[in-house]
Formats: sequence, C-alpha cells, structure tokens
Amino acid sequence: MNLIVKSVEKPSRGPLLSSGVRQPPVRAFMDDITVTAKTVIEGRWSLEELERMIKWARMKFKPSKSRSLIVRKGKVQDETFELAGEKIPTVGEKPVKCLGKKFDATLADMVNMGEVQVQLALTEEYKVTKTRQVMTLRDSKVAKVRGAKVKIRTGRKWKAEEAVKEAETRLKHSVIVGVTAVDRQGFGMTTKPRWDTANKKGRRELVQQEIRQMEEESRNVKAVGMKQHAKLDTTRRKKRKMQKNITFVNFVRAGEKKDNQAEGLGILGTASDWQMTADIHQRMSFPAEIAATSLRPDIVICSQGTRQAVLLELTVPWEDRIEEAYERKMAKYQQLVEDCKQRGWRTWCMAIEVGCRGFAGQSMWRALRTLGVVGAERKKLITEVCREAEVASQWIWTKCGKVQSDRTMNSYCVDNGLRTDIDIQNSIDIS
Repeated sequence: MNLIVKSVEKPSRGPLLSSGVRQPPVRAFMDDITVTAKTVIEGRWSLEELERMIKWARMKFKPSKSRSLIVRKGKVQDETFELAGEKIPTVGEKPVKCLGKKFDATLADMVNMGEVQVQLALTEEYKVTKTRQVMTLRDSKVAKVRGAKVKIRTGRKWKAEEAVKEAETRLKHSVIVGVTAVDRQGFGMTTKPRWDTANKKGRRELVQQEIRQMEEESRNVKAVGMKQHAKLDTTRRKKRKMQKNITFVNFVRAGEKKDNQAEGLGILGTASDWQMTADIHQRMSFPAEIAATSLRPDIVICSQGTRQAVLLELTVPWEDRIEEAYERKMAKYQQLVEDCKQRGWRTWCMAIEVGCRGFAGQSMWRALRTLGVVGAERKKLITEVCREAEVASQWIWTKCGKVQSDRTMNSYCVDNGLRTDIDIQNSIDIS
C-alpha cells in the first residue's frame, strides 16, 4: 500500500493551506485512501494513476462505498468523479458517517447536534421508563406481583434497581437538608414536594425527576471533563514549545570512553580534508594507504591529515531482517577495522539498513548523527533514501514480472514451432 501511495503523489502536490502548510495529496490507513487536490483536473489525474496502480497490484476499488466532495470558494459544487467507469457518489447524495458524526454537503454540525440531542433524550427516557417499571412492580398492591421478583433487563453499565436506590437516598437526604434559598429568596418562599409526606404515586414521580436530574449532572460532568482535558492538552503543547532548549545527558557504558564531539559537528567536523570514494559505477579498491584488503565497502570517507576513516555499508533487506543484516555486516568488516587501527588509523564502521519497503532502520539515524548530519537535514536525507528504496523495489518487481511474461511467451512460441525475436534475460542484476 505504501508503494501505491508514493507513486500517486506525482500528479498532484496537494492543497496549500493559509498557514503555509501543504497537505499530502494521498493519505492511506489500512484499506482506506483519501485523495486531496487543488483542482478537479489534478484530482482526476490522481484517480487515474491510483486506478492504474491498484490494477497492477491485482486489487480493485468500490466506487459505491466511496464519497467525493468538491469545494470552490467555500461553496460545495455539484461536479462528480468517476472510478473504474463508475460514478463516485457525492457527500450531498450519500452522507458519510465517521466516528459518530455524519458529514453531508452542508459541512455544518447542526444535523449532528440534533442527532446527539435525540440520542441523549432517548437514553434519558429509557432510564426513566426502567425505573418506573421497577417501582411499579415493587410497590404493587398485589402480593404475588410484589413477591415475583421480576428482574428488569438493562445494560451492563447501568442497573435500574441500583439507580432507584440511589435516587431514593438522595431524596431522603434532601428532606434532612431542606429547601435551600437561591439568590435573594427568603426562607419558606420556595416549596417542593417532600419524600416523607408523598404517597406512592408522588414518590414514583419524585424518583423519576431525580433520575432525570442525575442524568443531567452526569452529562455536565463529562462536558466539564472534556473542557479541562482540552485545556490540559493546550498547556502540554505550550510546555513542549518552552522546553525546546533542554540539555540532555548522554550516559557512557562501562569500559567505553566519552565522546566529546558536540551535537551537529560529529566526525566530519574534526577535519577539513575529507575524501570520499564509492562503489557505484566502477569497481572500487580499498585505499592501500589505510589497509590491504579485498573487501569493498559501499562508501569510504578518509582524512589523511588526521588519519581517520569511516566505512559505510548499505543493505536493503526485508524489514524483518534488519537486525540480522546489521549483525552480519558488522561481523564482516570487524577484522578490517582492526587492521586499520593497527596501522594507526582511527576507524569507524557503520552498517546502514533501509527496508525494501521504504522504512529506515535505527542504524541509519545513528550513523548520520555520528557523522554530524542532524536536524532537518537528517530528516530530509532519510526521506529521500527511503523514497529511492521504494522506487528501486517497484522497478525490480516490474522487471521480474516482465521477464516472467517474456519467458512464458518464448515457451509458447517454441512449443508451437513459431519464430520470435524476444530476448530473454536469464537474470537481473539488482546489486
């Protein structure tokens, strides 16, 4: 899925917000994909590219379960998109419900607020009805009904019998407290029914009113808690901004020496005559002045003045084998590092792993930090390396599929006595 998302980012750059932040054109979570574009044309290009990649992956979309929304100058337009030859319904035609909220063409919360109020009213009436049923059976004039011990079925989190007991306890306590005066009211100006003087019908009504009051208090407590949680989250974000200049303490393991190199300088900041050789276009030979060996690391960085050398070995394994690849590469170049140190060279060997699906290992972050590449430069470099790994994996997958199809065609032509000019490569060099 990550390969598909990255390949679809080319037709569109994504909309630019007023804050200067550009949204990604394609976002994916599990089997859901969201496409955003600046114009309708870019959106159609993105859908065409996405459809092509999905077919390549032997999957298909369900346009009937998808939704589209076009907003121009703050107003919702009636234009539509097509996917796999089928029209994608708009949000106005078929509103979508997500996380308990319904999104339609109005883009307003009035409908959601109305539905929430209806749900709250239904919950409250349900509880009142259950408590009335409990009291009716408990206080019945018929002895057999009172002794039947009928159980009122409710949910696991709320019990009608317990709610009735709590409401009666609150009403008895209110008799002891009495009627409280509010604002400038005088004593005895407000009267309310009392629990100790009410009959059975009156007590049922008092319990029902108390249940409604308890439900309202519960809603108020949740609302206040959500407000306090939002304030706490805002305070935490402010503290994070204030704590940007925190000095971290780096501990040293037993038997190791402290590295006095400052953050941002690293190994590359200790010399100015660095020379780099890479095993890319032609066969590289390890510098003879450092050591004599037949091994060929991917990158060798050396400084003649300070007699320092850095060996970089890149591996692109499956993500589950990153740790195994790291141990294997470090063991491979351990003897070479010892030979370099015996000849008076301060040598580092850094095995770097980047997964074939574009996930960089922790060794990549550590190596760049040790070299002195930190901050935004390190993030940008790792992003580019991961993207190149994804592109290379996609190319290898495409070529393997092409070679397989060519082999099948050649076998068919030979079996049928036909002549063909198809050249089949026996192997693909992916090193």
